[in-house]
Amino acid sequence: RDTKLDLTVDPGRFMAGISHIWNPLTGFGSVPNQAYGYLFPMGSYYWLGSELHIPEWVVQRLWMALLLSAALWGTILLAESLRIGGRWSRLAGGVAYALSPLILAQAHDTSYVIPVVLLPWVMVPLIRASAGVLTPRGAAARSGIAVLLMGGINASASFAVLLLPLIWFATRRPIRDHARLFVLWVAAIALATAWFIIPLLFQQNYGFNFLPYTETASTTT
Repeated sequence: RDTKLDLTVDPGRFMAGISHIWNPLTGFGSVPNQAYGYLFPMGSYYWLGSELHIPEWVVQRLWMALLLSAALWGTILLAESLRIGGRWSRLAGGVAYALSPLILAQAHDTSYVIPVVLLPWVMVPLIRASAGVLTPRGAAARSGIAVLLMGGINASASFAVLLLPLIWFATRRPIRDHARLFVLWVAAIALATAWFIIPLLFQQNYGFNFLPYTETASTTT
């Protein structure tokens, strides 16, 4: 799963090494690639399962079930907030989103799935604040918590899904409450992502840049 087999083999040892930028136990020593991003929530979840002596395959299946359930529930709440459809059509929409090809095809690669799963949870507080159900401060905080739960396994994926709330803000009427909500939301996102952005800067300076060998069109084709 992902590129961190040691997370499932020995979660405790993996978590203990996250706080260090240098790992002498891999190859001839290396700067781990975004290992710190597993600190929360995925790494903590697997560590807890290991401490409770739950079989690893059970921990993995429960994790995948949790992701699918979060996608289902979040989509239903999003439809309710937008006042789209009825009870059964909202449920059908939630099932379609949770079982979409993107989520099912990438279920083994959590780095891509978590941001997609939590995207509805980012949007719901903002929409409810626009409807006057939540205060701008409360909505920004709840939306920020959803981004925090995305983790930092894949920073690009976490930031990519934020394009949707930005489009939503851009299409709102320019009133004072929405401007305040936007400022508070940006601050909440900055706080929710600072814990993995700062280590990412260190990795940029000291880690190996593998992207030219794996992520360019000329290489992949």
